Amino acid sequence: MNKQFALILTLLLCLSGYAQYNSEESEIEQTIRTFFEGFHKQDSLMMHTALYKTAHLQTIGYKKESNTVKIDSESISNFLQAIVSIPTEVSFREEIHDYNIQSDGLLATVWTPYSFFINGNLSHCGTNNFRLVKAEGKWKIFSIVDTRKTKECTN
Repeated sequence: MNKQFALILTLLLCLSGYAQYNSEESEIEQTIRTFFEGFHKQDSLMMHTALYKTAHLQTIGYKKESNTVKIDSESISNFLQAIVSIPTEVSFREEIHDYNIQSDGLLATVWTPYSFFINGNLSHCGTNNFRLVKAEGKWKIFSIVDTRKTKECTN
């Protein structure tokens, strides 16, 4: 009887830890989904709710003329202004293909391959790397780094 009780207790504890981890993953993913919901609605306030106050954005790509790596940085305010300024006759959509989430409870990293469409046509693809921090009980994005490719995209 004691062996059965110990086995059941062990299983319950494992399931409880798994449920907590899945809940944490869901919260992290929802933060990113909220960011993209605001992005697609061109709602800077909604995007801002998912961002940590000192968040930064970077894009990694290649210089066309030399094919060497370049890293561009952009301020949050410039990025939000650029999204809000997109004309209403231009449709855009970023499709996230997967969420690979790693977390230790305070820091999380999320790897999301994506395809980006403008007016229904594939513009580019790549990978987003989100870094999040749990601040005041909520997950907030403090860094977004993306890659952009125009070749070898699959949608």
